[in-house]
Amino acid sequence: MNNEDYLIYKPKPGDTLTLLAKRVGIHPFHLEQFHNEHCKTENMIYSERLLYYETILIPLNFKTKNEIAEDEHSERPSAVFS
Repeated sequence: MNNEDYLIYKPKPGDTLTLLAKRVGIHPFHLEQFHNEHCKTENMIYSERLLYYETILIPLNFKTKNEIAEDEHSERPSAVFS
């Protein structure tokens, strides 16, 4: 993964996981999951409050596993029988 796949956000006082996720249009669970999969261990999110985290990684063009499966299904050519 390269820097073009995510934004680096520096939390501000009062930021919470839920508020940040709402601002960027992603479910808090998915934001936390994405961040924790791509950050260093010492910066993993374990709390709703983001004040003590240096940075939060926000995915660009994020898709859930279900959305990826739907995209793959819709890209398959349909069989046409005559």
